[in-house]
Amino acid sequence: MSLLWIVLSLVPALPAIVFFFMLAVASFREKAPRAAYMALGALFVSFIPFFLALVFPAFAHWITLIEAVFALAVLLLLFALPNRPKPMEIQGPLEKYDERETMFARMDMTPDEPAYAEYYEKHPEHRDVDEKLRRKPPIYGLDSKSAYPPDTLMAEALFTTLEKGKPLTQGEKRDINVPMSPETLAKKLHGLAESMGAVSSGTTALKQAHAYSHRGRTADVRGEPVVLNHAYAFVFTVEMNWERVASAPDVPSIVETALRYADAFTISVAVAEYLRTLGHEARAHTDANYLAMVTPVAYDAGLGEIGRFGSLVTPQAGTRVRIGLVTTTAELPQDEPLNTGIAEFCTHCLKCAHNCPSGAISRGKKEPVRGVMKWPQNQEKCYGYWREKGSDCGICMRSCPYSRPGTPVHNCVRWMLSKSSMMRRYAARIDDALYGRKPHSGPWQDWFGD
Repeated sequence: MSLLWIVLSLVPALPAIVFFFMLAVASFREKAPRAAYMALGALFVSFIPFFLALVFPAFAHWITLIEAVFALAVLLLLFALPNRPKPMEIQGPLEKYDERETMFARMDMTPDEPAYAEYYEKHPEHRDVDEKLRRKPPIYGLDSKSAYPPDTLMAEALFTTLEKGKPLTQGEKRDINVPMSPETLAKKLHGLAESMGAVSSGTTALKQAHAYSHRGRTADVRGEPVVLNHAYAFVFTVEMNWERVASAPDVPSIVETALRYADAFTISVAVAEYLRTLGHEARAHTDANYLAMVTPVAYDAGLGEIGRFGSLVTPQAGTRVRIGLVTTTAELPQDEPLNTGIAEFCTHCLKCAHNCPSGAISRGKKEPVRGVMKWPQNQEKCYGYWREKGSDCGICMRSCPYSRPGTPVHNCVRWMLSKSSMMRRYAARIDDALYGRKPHSGPWQDWFGD
């Protein structure tokens, strides 16, 4: 009988044993030795009841019962408490955003164009800071701090390719009528996008407030009112490589950004062309060629929640994604926004804010921004650091616990976060203990550098 109780003493600890073993293996592979050694320590602790039962076989049944009660108490504490994450809070009518307000648009303006004088007459408070930023090396500048010409110019070449591909984002619809239910059409679009490399996709009705009020990115269209008579949107994400993201703010991270924008371009152009071939109006929205804000549309389509630093945080890859968008007149189903507690986790985490070298990310509470409660960002500070480093930084993305690789153990943690308010409150502290408050830097891949 004692032998049976000794064996049974392993049962309550079995989930912890499996979890900590997977965490140790994953951490060694991710080159995070601190987390690996702590996982091995926790794995040893998980075996203590079994060792005690071996040493004191007469008390094995009591040891097993106490262990079972403790394990049950932990499960109840984690999962029995109410799990009611708050959805995005709408405070009033949603307001459109002028693309000319973005830092890229402001930096693209030159004194010889009418938009320059018009903008700074309206926003004199931005003139001095913008002039200081213009004097810094450009993001792909070869005299910036992180520049390495062979790789820095690779990123520039990729973004130039996207610029040259702009004519492909729109076109005339075909004079044809292919009967198809909205559900069937959505299934076709999901299949096409995901076969081309998208990791998630969704459909939604397009809120006109999510379209820009005016265009601003390039001189040829700057100041034009945006007219987007499309009622529906297809939106998707492509996943960024963890090792390159972990190198942020160095050059591999900006090359990875450009590569994934290229993926999103290819998929969105193909989806838009398919819709036009079916007889519907459609437009692909791609880097530097947007008529609408992709992040809130992706939220509406249920692809993720909006985190502390303003980016979409997805259940699959956290913030390690780039978003593609196609708007259309074709009727599509309305997916439900995601509400799994990701934004609630951001309330307690603050890891991105603590690691932001420019101090651009708010450490405070949400504030009303154009009708929605969200964390405000200081885009001047953020962009200023981009110009200093010669990259798009990405430290916030690299710092986010949700952005860790999609290994079984990290996926298990994401699932627990979606189910437990207690986990969302304290998981960031556990992450700090395992990986440190500052994220470790990943290695450059073989074809980067010398």
